Amino acid sequence: MTDRIESFFEAQLREWATARNNHEALTRVWSCELTSTKLPTALRVQCNPARMASTGACIDKASIAARPCFLCSANRPSEQRSMALNEEMEWLVNPYPILQGHLTIASTTHRPQCIAEAYNALIQTTKALPEEYIVFYNGPKCGASAPDHMHFQGGNKGFLPVEYNYNALEKTLLVNKEGVKVYSVENYMRGIMAIEATDKAAAVAQFRK
Repeated sequence: MTDRIESFFEAQLREWATARNNHEALTRVWSCELTSTKLPTALRVQCNPARMASTGACIDKASIAARPCFLCSANRPSEQRSMALNEEMEWLVNPYPILQGHLTIASTTHRPQCIAEAYNALIQTTKALPEEYIVFYNGPKCGASAPDHMHFQGGNKGFLPVEYNYNALEKTLLVNKEGVKVYSVENYMRGIMAIEATDKAAAVAQFRK
């Protein structure tokens, strides 16, 4: 799978100038870490001008209704290819990356960005990608530039601070059932809930609960 994804990625960067230029621009991105006595870990700040087309997109209802969905296959740039994950999801190279190997994992059908019925797909995506990749989800009110089309983001591990901070964070165990544990993580950014599971069905059931 690693070879397939790398070959797909390299082919897209050869064929698609926008994606190639913006991924090359990642090497020139400015970043730094900010620390505070009020935070247990540092914040990473990134200045990435190539992302403006995505982060500056209008996502109010009127703007969304007025533009074609750029994640639907009929409206994608002619250079953009897809690689099927399964009947439900497909991989795309993200033309406005924030991390190395940035993929968009999009629904093959046009449906709203809503994790409630897509958590199983999130797990399937995570299991399908090689170990060196991470998958994450931006909710429709959390900066997703396509709140009208269900999708995840993926890319090389090591970019998100929560990855390397997680094991050191203070956690309170809330649920401990066969195959799944749920933790409350306090005093970290917004505060998060963490599900650790060895059983996919148990993880999905606990998430929905």
